[in-house]
Amino acid sequence: MDELLQRLQDRIANLAADAPVAALRVVAALERLTGHAGLETVFNLEADVSWQTMGEALGVSADAARSRVRKYQYWA
Repeated sequence: MDELLQRLQDRIANLAADAPVAALRVVAALERLTGHAGLETVFNLEADVSWQTMGEALGVSADAARSRVRKYQYWA
């Protein structure tokens, strides 16, 4: 997954250099996609998963994980 994300980032950077408006459209589409995916993911979270575990998976603190989850719950 990390490799796929890195390739996507590289492609967007190249597109931004050649066609910034097209790159902006891609970024906007990705924002919509990640918003919907985040909402679906939060909906499917197991109730017994701790904030600490979520934070470790995201590479952030438990408080930051809670904040991120609440952001997606707010979108619902």
